Amino acid sequence: MIAVRSTKTAAALATLAAVQFTLLADRLETGSDGHVAIGDDLSGVRVGGDDGRDSLLGEFQLVLVFDPECAHSGLAASKWEALLRDPDRPGSIVAVAPGSFEAAARHAAAQGWQVTVATVDRFRPGSREHALVSRTPWVFALQDGRVVAQGHGDELAEVVAALSPATRTPGTARPQFATVYLP
Repeated sequence: MIAVRSTKTAAALATLAAVQFTLLADRLETGSDGHVAIGDDLSGVRVGGDDGRDSLLGEFQLVLVFDPECAHSGLAASKWEALLRDPDRPGSIVAVAPGSFEAAARHAAAQGWQVTVATVDRFRPGSREHALVSRTPWVFALQDGRVVAQGHGDELAEVVAALSPATRTPGTARPQFATVYLP
């Protein structure tokens, strides 16, 4: 009787360990809680462009995530426009939206954005691509493909500031950015 209970207990614990390992592996793949986190490597994430070819996020320093159908994205768009017209802006910026490229391109054109536009239209739940576009409007600062700062679209200036070498020291980032990633 005791041997049967031990075997059942061992089997239950093994099953529980396997489930926890699977959940941990998924969390590591997509960032904590299904979102992109500071220090995550996005260099291999593919986004689709207007020519039908994919681009890798590692090619960009700043990622602006928006949704053409989101009212909050529309409000943040006016703040983004000022940055996108600034001659001292980061050199490589991409605006990424979920869904169709045509809708994203129309939205960017209506806002007057002079920036590369890309979309993520086919992604599986829990994937890096899904995590990237799961919050809008959102901005990511990347260094060598790794997230060094992120925040709500209204916090664009703070996120862009993380691209400056002067701000890349622990403790200078605002709390919602967690810790600035140092390679």
